[in-house]
Amino acid sequence: MEQTSHGAARPAVRRARVGAPLMHDDSSPTWLQTIAAYPPWLVITCVAVAAAALLWLAGRLLARTVELIPAAVFVIGGAAVVWWLLR
Repeated sequence: MEQTSHGAARPAVRRARVGAPLMHDDSSPTWLQTIAAYPPWLVITCVAVAAAALLWLAGRLLARTVELIPAAVFVIGGAAVVWWLLR
Protein backbone atom coordinates (compact mmCIF):
# COMPACT_ATOMS: atom_id res chain seq x y z
CA MET A 1 0.00 0.00 0.00
CA GLU A 2 1.16 3.49 -0.82
CA GLN A 3 0.76 6.47 1.48
CA THR A 4 -1.02 9.59 0.28
CA SER A 5 0.07 13.11 1.26
CA HIS A 6 -2.32 13.10 4.23
CA GLY A 7 -1.24 9.67 5.48
CA ALA A 8 -4.13 7.52 4.22
CA ALA A 9 -3.23 4.21 2.65
CA ARG A 10 -4.25 3.52 -0.91
CA PRO A 11 -3.64 0.45 -3.05
CA ALA A 12 -0.73 0.57 -5.45
CA VAL A 13 -1.77 1.12 -9.04
CA ARG A 14 0.05 -0.92 -11.65
CA ARG A 15 0.40 1.11 -14.82
CA ALA A 16 1.05 -0.51 -18.18
CA ARG A 17 3.78 0.85 -20.41
CA VAL A 18 2.74 2.22 -23.78
CA GLY A 19 3.11 -0.57 -26.31
CA ALA A 20 3.33 -3.26 -23.63
CA PRO A 21 0.94 -6.19 -23.95
CA LEU A 22 -2.00 -5.95 -21.57
CA MET A 23 -2.02 -9.65 -20.66
CA HIS A 24 1.30 -11.41 -20.64
CA ASP A 25 1.15 -13.74 -17.68
CA ASP A 26 0.43 -17.48 -17.71
CA SER A 27 -3.02 -17.02 -16.16
CA SER A 28 -4.52 -15.64 -19.38
CA PRO A 29 -6.13 -18.05 -21.89
CA THR A 30 -3.89 -19.44 -24.60
CA TRP A 31 -5.77 -17.67 -27.38
CA LEU A 32 -5.05 -14.34 -25.72
CA GLN A 33 -1.38 -15.28 -25.38
CA THR A 34 -1.34 -16.09 -29.09
CA ILE A 35 -2.95 -12.74 -29.98
CA ALA A 36 -0.49 -10.95 -27.69
CA ALA A 37 2.32 -12.06 -30.00
CA TYR A 38 0.99 -9.78 -32.78
CA PRO A 39 1.36 -5.99 -32.88
CA PRO A 40 -1.60 -4.22 -31.24
CA TRP A 41 -2.37 -2.21 -34.40
CA LEU A 42 -2.75 -5.44 -36.40
CA VAL A 43 -5.08 -7.01 -33.83
CA ILE A 44 -7.23 -3.86 -33.68
CA THR A 45 -7.38 -3.66 -37.48
CA CYS A 46 -8.42 -7.32 -37.80
CA VAL A 47 -11.11 -6.91 -35.14
CA ALA A 48 -12.43 -3.79 -36.89
CA VAL A 49 -12.56 -5.57 -40.27
CA ALA A 50 -14.33 -8.58 -38.71
CA ALA A 51 -16.85 -6.30 -36.98
CA ALA A 52 -17.53 -4.44 -40.23
CA ALA A 53 -18.06 -7.74 -42.05
CA LEU A 54 -20.49 -8.92 -39.37
CA LEU A 55 -22.42 -5.65 -39.55
CA TRP A 56 -22.58 -5.90 -43.35
CA LEU A 57 -23.83 -9.50 -43.12
CA ALA A 58 -26.45 -8.52 -40.54
CA GLY A 59 -27.62 -5.72 -42.82
CA ARG A 60 -27.92 -8.06 -45.79
CA LEU A 61 -29.89 -10.58 -43.73
CA LEU A 62 -32.18 -7.83 -42.48
CA ALA A 63 -32.77 -6.62 -46.05
CA ARG A 64 -33.65 -10.18 -47.14
CA THR A 65 -35.97 -10.54 -44.17
CA VAL A 66 -37.83 -7.38 -45.15
CA GLU A 67 -38.31 -8.85 -48.63
CA LEU A 68 -39.44 -12.25 -47.38
CA ILE A 69 -41.96 -11.12 -44.76
CA PRO A 70 -44.62 -9.93 -47.26
CA ALA A 71 -44.19 -13.12 -49.28
CA ALA A 72 -44.61 -15.22 -46.14
CA VAL A 73 -47.72 -13.24 -45.16
CA PHE A 74 -49.28 -13.84 -48.58
CA VAL A 75 -48.45 -17.57 -48.59
CA ILE A 76 -49.68 -18.15 -45.04
CA GLY A 77 -52.74 -15.95 -45.61
CA GLY A 78 -53.57 -17.79 -48.84
CA ALA A 79 -53.20 -21.15 -47.16
CA ALA A 80 -55.47 -19.98 -44.32
CA VAL A 81 -58.12 -18.83 -46.81
CA VAL A 82 -57.98 -22.14 -48.69
CA TRP A 83 -58.19 -24.08 -45.42
CA TRP A 84 -61.14 -21.93 -44.28
CA LEU A 85 -62.98 -22.41 -47.60
CA LEU A 86 -62.44 -26.19 -47.62
CA ARG A 87 -63.45 -26.65 -44.01
